[in-house]
Amino acid sequence: MNEYFVDLYGAFLYQKDICDNPYSTLKRCRVDAAPNGGFGFESYILLSSSYIPLCEIRTLTEVLECYSNVTNHCPDWQYNIDYEWHAWHIRHFNTFIIGACLNINELRPRDCSDLPVGSDSGVYTIYPTNVIFDVYCDMDTAGFGWTVFQRRIDGATDFFRDWIDYENGFGSLTSEFWLGNNFINVLTSSGNYKLYIHLEDFEGNSRYAEYCKFVVGDSTTNYTLNIGGYSGDAGDGLFFHNGMMFSTNDKDNDISRHNCAESFKGAWWYNKCYQSNLNGQYIRELHSTYPRGTQWNGRPGQSDTLKSTRMMIKRH
Repeated sequence: MNEYFVDLYGAFLYQKDICDNPYSTLKRCRVDAAPNGGFGFESYILLSSSYIPLCEIRTLTEVLECYSNVTNHCPDWQYNIDYEWHAWHIRHFNTFIIGACLNINELRPRDCSDLPVGSDSGVYTIYPTNVIFDVYCDMDTAGFGWTVFQRRIDGATDFFRDWIDYENGFGSLTSEFWLGNNFINVLTSSGNYKLYIHLEDFEGNSRYAEYCKFVVGDSTTNYTLNIGGYSGDAGDGLFFHNGMMFSTNDKDNDISRHNCAESFKGAWWYNKCYQSNLNGQYIRELHSTYPRGTQWNGRPGQSDTLKSTRMMIKRH
């Protein structure tokens, strides 16, 4: 049976066998004597950013709810609730935090929304089906648990690429990248997903577009876009592209007389040709003849190029 101890300084609840396991991928834990002597507890201090705070307690009525939250993260946990100690700590310190010592590498999240609450933004491995791959998780821009599949910030990565690159993905997950149409399909076909798009122009103005339905088909459909339920302040820049197949310069699936990807130096769900083009050429000013910039023309008269874009999805 696992043992659990409480750190009286902060009321942190830890799983002893994980902290003491010499083969754990976490940094080692340090064992301290309990404060003030005589309490008879040991403190297991986790020297790792993988410590997950679960809830903050201010009244005794919140104790059971919080411990239930702990067991939702670790269902096999055993614990005893010492109401007298809880009352003493609340009386003397007004509040305390209960948290869990979790080994992040033992989790098998389907996407970023499955990570423990309190996880930081960063790169994580996910397991949506039998396919395993790394993604960047955004926990800050629009709340917790978003899986990012496109990001542009400075133009360092060339987005004018061929079909295979867009199918398999390219770039760096910690900088600019396209996750890959194949992986976007794997995610959006495994559950109900919404899409959030964050846009920022070169003057520092930001806006967003959110869609409550977002699905990208598989390779047999040429990764057709299926989207709906717009909200936001950026305007609906994807309505014109709904139902379109993905196009690149070497695989023209648009319905224009011209190759839109070639003409506008990008890759997108082009129609004839576009109302948005977030994978377009990264430039500050539009070309006088062909507006090849990174654009989101969600409202009449919008034609500015964008400094940064972020496209991300979340299961709901």
